[in-house]
Amino acid sequence: AIKDFDNIKKALILGAGGTALALAYALKQKGVEVYIANRSKERFKDFLAYPTYLYKNLQDFDFDLVVNSTSAGLKDENLPCDRELLDRILLKAKFAFEVIYGRETPFYRLCKEYHLKIKDGLDMLLWQGVFAFELFFEIRDKREMIKNAMQQALILK
Repeated sequence: AIKDFDNIKKALILGAGGTALALAYALKQKGVEVYIANRSKERFKDFLAYPTYLYKNLQDFDFDLVVNSTSAGLKDENLPCDRELLDRILLKAKFAFEVIYGRETPFYRLCKEYHLKIKDGLDMLLWQGVFAFELFFEIRDKREMIKNAMQQALILK
């Protein structure tokens, strides 16, 4: 999914759970400068390789990519953090990624209001399935075929 975004130098991940950690690692491997922001500091122990900020202490608002890795919007109409903070962050962003898929979350809608190029987590789910299939069945040379089959299955659901 991240391949669809061009020239990302600096990314902010909202949330500090397992999904955030995986995304931070993947982005860092691509040479992206990654920052983590969360409502509480308890989970920052897993993010020692990254600058971490409480939402209330975030002062830098210049990010190419903003990722919502929280569950806000999954079963409610909540944003991952205060609207005022998101407004300041999204004003300068070019891209956004919402890990939730299957519905337009408040974060997704807000990013569209800012005319950001945004993707949801469906591609992430798809690729997790492809990689799991490859590992389970020890198949390495049919990635495109597996991806296409899983894409069709997602459409048919």
